[in-house]
Amino acid sequence: IVPQKQQGETATLAPKISVYDCRITWNNPAKIIHNQIRAFSPKPGAFTFLKSKRVKLFNSKELENKEKSVLKPGEIKYLKPDLLVGTGTNTIQINQIQFEGRKILPVCQFISGYHKIIGERFD
Repeated sequence: IVPQKQQGETATLAPKISVYDCRITWNNPAKIIHNQIRAFSPKPGAFTFLKSKRVKLFNSKELENKEKSVLKPGEIKYLKPDLLVGTGTNTIQINQIQFEGRKILPVCQFISGYHKIIGERFD
């Protein structure tokens, strides 16, 4: 590696991350949502809302719609052991979730304590 001095006058600063950057918009393509979850993990955490409660999502995977059923943006489906959420394009799989004021849990543990989430829709 040959180090090179940076040009100070052409350098730019990255903008600060705001709360609005971390909120998931489910109409976006699955790739953007997956990258957003990866970028903000573990802190500050990509989040969404379920019945006005903040839910942070971690460890996601983009799926092809032919692999699983097609879901509407934000629609939640649980196919043991996977939590699937619809996006603007493909389905996304969530592996870890954190409900407001709780600790981060694997989806299978979260579902056993909060099974009412199945069939709901993230805002």
